[in-house]
Amino acid sequence: MAQEFQQSVTDAVEHAHRNVSELLIKPESLEKLEALRIAYEGKKQRVESRLRSVVQTQLDGVQQGLKDLQQTVSEIKEIKAEIDEVGNLYASCKELGEKIGPIREVYRTHQELRTTYAHLEKIYDVPAAVARTNDLIKTEPEKQNLLVAHRELSELEHIRDELLIQLYHSKEAYVDKNTALHRYFQDLDRLKGALGQQIWDTLEETIHHSEVDPRRVVTAMKIVEREEKIDVKLEERLSKQNIPLKHLPGRPVKWRKEAVWVLEQSVRKRFKRFEIIDTVEKGWMKGYLTDLGRSFFQDLVSVKNNVIPLFPKEYQIFQFYVTQYHLNLSETVERLIKMDLDAGSILLLMSWAKSLSESVLSDLQVDLDDHGAIVPPHLAKGLEAEALKHIRENVLQLNEKLVTFESERDWNSGEPPEEDIEGHLQTTLPRDLFEVIQQNIDVMKAIGGDSRVKAMEVCWECMKDLQTKYNSVIEQYAVDFFTDGLKAMHDRGDPKPRYRMFMPNMIACANNCLLCIEYLQEQKEFLIQELKMPSNKLSPEFEATFLELRKEFQHIGCVCLGYLVDLEFENLRTVLKDLCTRDKWFNNESVIMSIIKTVEEYNRDFLLLKNEFHDTAVLESHHRLIAHYSQAMMEKRIRLQNTKQRETAKDQVFKESRLLSDTFQKIVPSTPRRKGMILQSLAELWVVDKNYILPEIMKLQSSFDNINANHVIGLLATRGDINKSKLKELLANADLKEEEVDGKVSKMIHGDMFNITKKSPFLDVTVKNPMSFF
Repeated sequence: MAQEFQQSVTDAVEHAHRNVSELLIKPESLEKLEALRIAYEGKKQRVESRLRSVVQTQLDGVQQGLKDLQQTVSEIKEIKAEIDEVGNLYASCKELGEKIGPIREVYRTHQELRTTYAHLEKIYDVPAAVARTNDLIKTEPEKQNLLVAHRELSELEHIRDELLIQLYHSKEAYVDKNTALHRYFQDLDRLKGALGQQIWDTLEETIHHSEVDPRRVVTAMKIVEREEKIDVKLEERLSKQNIPLKHLPGRPVKWRKEAVWVLEQSVRKRFKRFEIIDTVEKGWMKGYLTDLGRSFFQDLVSVKNNVIPLFPKEYQIFQFYVTQYHLNLSETVERLIKMDLDAGSILLLMSWAKSLSESVLSDLQVDLDDHGAIVPPHLAKGLEAEALKHIRENVLQLNEKLVTFESERDWNSGEPPEEDIEGHLQTTLPRDLFEVIQQNIDVMKAIGGDSRVKAMEVCWECMKDLQTKYNSVIEQYAVDFFTDGLKAMHDRGDPKPRYRMFMPNMIACANNCLLCIEYLQEQKEFLIQELKMPSNKLSPEFEATFLELRKEFQHIGCVCLGYLVDLEFENLRTVLKDLCTRDKWFNNESVIMSIIKTVEEYNRDFLLLKNEFHDTAVLESHHRLIAHYSQAMMEKRIRLQNTKQRETAKDQVFKESRLLSDTFQKIVPSTPRRKGMILQSLAELWVVDKNYILPEIMKLQSSFDNINANHVIGLLATRGDINKSKLKELLANADLKEEEVDGKVSKMIHGDMFNITKKSPFLDVTVKNPMSFF
C-alpha cells in the first residue's frame, strides 16, 4: 500500500515537472511566473476542497452503516428470545390438549344431538313435505313452481344426509342401503327423478322455450347450478371427515354434465327431422338442402338472440350450439355423400355448403371453418374426383353431339353458316363447346382450392377427343365431296345441299378452329387473372396441353384451307394444263388471265375467312400456282425451236410472273415477290448461251433450295437445242441433287401452312423420267 502511495507521489511530481517545463520553454514566459503560480494555487485549493467533501461523505456513510448493524444485532437477539419462549409454551400445550380431549368429544356429541333435535320436527313432517313437493312438480306447466319444489326437496335431502352422516360416524357404520332411515326417505329419490325429468324436458326444447317462455329455461338452469354447488359443498365437507360422497343416496347428481348431454341430444333430435329417405324424387336435393340450411341458420340466430342470456357465462352456450350444429350438419352431409350423387348434386352440395358458411360468417360472425369444413377434406377430395369424372363424361358426350349436329344437320341443311359481325362464316360449335366448359369450370368454384384448374385440365384433355372427331368428319366430308360431289356437280349441275355448301361449310370449319384458339387463350388468361396465378407459375404439363391444343386447331384449320385451295385448283385444273403449250399459251394471254380471274373469284369467297386464315389461304394458292407453273416449264409441253422463240417465251414468263405477283400482292400485301422471281430465274435458263448454261445452273442451285437434276433436265429439254451428250456433260459438272423418289405425292394440304412463305415450290414439283424428252 505504501509503495503504491509513494509511486503515485513520484508520478505526480514528474507530471508537474513536465507541465512547468512546457510552460517555461521561452524566456519571456518567466514574466508570467507569478500569475501561473497564483492560478495553480487556486486550482489546488479547489481540488483539496472537493477531496475533503468526498472523504467526509464516505465517513458519514460508514458511521451510519455501523449504527444500523448494531441495531440489527439487537433485534435478532430479541427475536431469538421470543422464539425460545414460544417453544416452551408449545411444549406445555401438548399436555393440556391431552387433558381436554374428553371435553372435545362431549362437545361434538352435544352438537350432533342439537342438530338431530333441530331436525326432529322436520323429520315428522317428511310425508307432508313429500306430498307438497310432488304436487308442485306434477302440476300443469303453467302453474309449476320448480324452484319452490327444489327448495323443499333440498331441505328434505339435507335432513336425510345429516342423519346418514351421523349414522356413518357411529360405531355401527351401515353397509347396506336398506335401513329404516333409507326406507323412510325413499320417496325423495322418486321426487328427485321427477324434478330432473321436468328439467330435461325443458332443456330439450331450449330453443322453443327461449322464444315463448324463457322463464322455464332460467328456472331449469338455476336448479342445475344449485345442485352442482350442493355436490361441491358436500364433497368438500365429507372429504374432511373421510366419508365417501357416494354413501349419500343419489350423490353426486352431476346435473351439469347431464344438462350438457341433454342439450347435445336436443340438437341431434332437431336434425332427425332431416332424415334421408331411400326413395327420393328427382330434383329433391335442392329443396332438401334449402330446408336444412334454413333450419340451421334460423336456430343459430335464435340461440344468439334468445338463448345466450338464459345460461351462465361459463357454459359459453352459443359456442356450444355452434359446435353441436356443425357436428350434426357434417354427419348429415356425410350421409348425403354416401348416396352416390351425380355431378349436378355434388356441385349443388358443395355450393350450398360454401354459401351457408358465408351467410353464417356474414350475419352471425361465426367462421364454421374454425370447427372444420362442413364437407370434410377427405370427402371433398372424393367429391372433387367424382365431379371431375362426371365433367369428363359430359364433355365427351357434348363433343359427340356437337360434331354430329354440325356434320349431319348443318352441312346437310343447304343453308350457309351464320356470319359474325365482321362477315366471317362460323357455326355455333366453338361457342357451345366453350360455354359448357366455362360453366363446368365455374361450378367447380364451390369446391374451392385448385379445383377449377383441375376442371380446366380435364376439359382441355377432352378437347383432344373433339379435335380428333372434328378432323375425322372434315376429312370424310372432303373425300366425299371430291369423289362424289364434284362429279354430281358436273353431271347433274344441282348436287345435294351437302355438296353445294361445301365451300361455305369448310370456311366455317376453318374459322371455328381460330375461334377455338381465341377461346383457349381467354380461358388461360382467366386462369391467370381470376385465380391470380402468374403465367410463370403454370405447370409445364398445363402449358404443354395449351400449346398442343392450339397447334392441333391450327392444323385442322389449315387442313380446311387446303381443301378450299384444292377446290380452287380443281377449277383451275384444265387451264393449268394449257400453261407452256404452243397452241393456247405461247404468245397468248388467255391462260394467265383465266388463272387470275379464277384467283380473284375465289378470293371473294376467301374473304369470308378470318384475316389470319384468309392470308394463309391466298399465300397457299400463290405457292401452288408457282409450283404448277414451274412444273409446266419443266415438262416440255412446248419445244422452243430457235432463239427468237426462246426470247419470246422468256418475256412471256417474265410478264406473267409479274402479273401473278401484282395480283396476289393486291390481295395480300405480304405476298413475297421472291417466289414470282423463281419463274423468271427458270426462264433465264431458256435463253442463256449454251456455253454459259453451267454457271446459270450453279446460280439456280445456290439461289433456290430443293431444285434437283430432274428439274434442270426438264427445263433444258424445253430449250430444244441441247442434246443428250451435252446434257450429260452439264450434269456431270453441275453436281445436282438427284430427285428423291419415295412413292409419295406431295399434297397441297399442309398442317403448317403458316410457314408457307418460307417453303420452296420445288418440293411440290415432280418431273418423272425427264430423259425421255430427248
